[in-house]
Amino acid sequence: MVILIIADVVYARMFSTEMFGTWKQLALLINLVIPLMSLGIPEGFKYYAALDRTNITAHLGRVLALTALVFTIVFFLFSFGAVNLIARLLNNAGIIHFKYMVPVLFLVISINQIFRNLMINNQQTGILLNSAVVILIAGVFLIFLNVYSYHFFPENVLWILLALMFVVLFSIPSIMYLVKEKNILRDIKATDLTGSYRNYFKIGFPIFVATFIGVIGANLDKALVSSLTDVKQFAVYSVGAFEIPFFSMISASVSQSIFPQLVQLYNDKSVKEAKALWLKTTLRVTYITYPIILFLMIFAKPLIVLIFTDKYVDGVFIFKTFLLIGLWRNGYYGGLISASGKTKWITLYSAISLISNITFSFLMYKVMGIYGIAYGALMATVIVATLQLAHERLLGGWFRTIILNRTVLILVILILIFYFI
Repeated sequence: MVILIIADVVYARMFSTEMFGTWKQLALLINLVIPLMSLGIPEGFKYYAALDRTNITAHLGRVLALTALVFTIVFFLFSFGAVNLIARLLNNAGIIHFKYMVPVLFLVISINQIFRNLMINNQQTGILLNSAVVILIAGVFLIFLNVYSYHFFPENVLWILLALMFVVLFSIPSIMYLVKEKNILRDIKATDLTGSYRNYFKIGFPIFVATFIGVIGANLDKALVSSLTDVKQFAVYSVGAFEIPFFSMISASVSQSIFPQLVQLYNDKSVKEAKALWLKTTLRVTYITYPIILFLMIFAKPLIVLIFTDKYVDGVFIFKTFLLIGLWRNGYYGGLISASGKTKWITLYSAISLISNITFSFLMYKVMGIYGIAYGALMATVIVATLQLAHERLLGGWFRTIILNRTVLILVILILIFYFI
């Protein structure tokens, strides 16, 4: 969300380094823990909503029921001590304040993901665009409220308000969809929801395992820094290890928009057409993201100082390294594997990613300290994306269509030059 970038900028300037580090640890908690609770239910719905559009209401009702069941279990676990374990893992006793907020965040974020998949599948992206405007307006107000609370209220009040900010922002798309589609809940009640609930886990659980591994891998660097250093150093690293969300947002949006087509093409045995669609879409995203990466690479230091102040100048090199990871955020590598329904391979490649990340991060940390952890993340990203392309028999086509494209090749060379300057 763009509003979370704005929040990072404002909080970095207005909060103390320790408090900003606490805010980033809350974001780490949400990124690290929440996706692991879903058990792949939203992913299972995403697949069947694209494959079996005539029974989409029944699929929606079943996954909502499953999500409610998981929420009940999560609430019970957090009420009886699970939050204490998380607080120890993140080396922050303040996490205990979120004893009841984490289950609520899980419910809100899971429902938001389910309805987001539904809107994309039904080509109702206008609701998502409108909700983005509402999120921006509501987010600005909540940021102002949190800054005010930081100066005039006890710290525990601010913690609760920061959590409520996430709850409100992630609720908006679902609420706007339900307002527009007033009869959807009535239709669910009138629909026979009997049937196999196992299918959602059959498709979604391998992706969940992959997500479990992938989420750990994606946040491994921050978790290591959080456990090995203090809150101040974590804050500096978090500023540097800032993957521009715009890259993932546009890539995810475009990838999700073509996913139903990819599923249908594979279902029709039109594999060649599916590969051509993926390459065409990835090249289109590349034309958008690579020029932005080049600009950010050139002006990395002045941008960090201007946006976050010179308190975080030590994060510039880390930021430039994560910009290189952005080169691989121009598409969903492994998207064709998911579309074919062979999600067990996604799990395997995610495991390889995690093992690679841990291995390279550990080795590079011994040599370069926290800067080496950033290199570990980069190496793992390159290795797994290459393996997935090779599995899909797309490595040659990707290299010819994307990398050897004259415009893209010039951009890549310039990006690498300014990285070392």
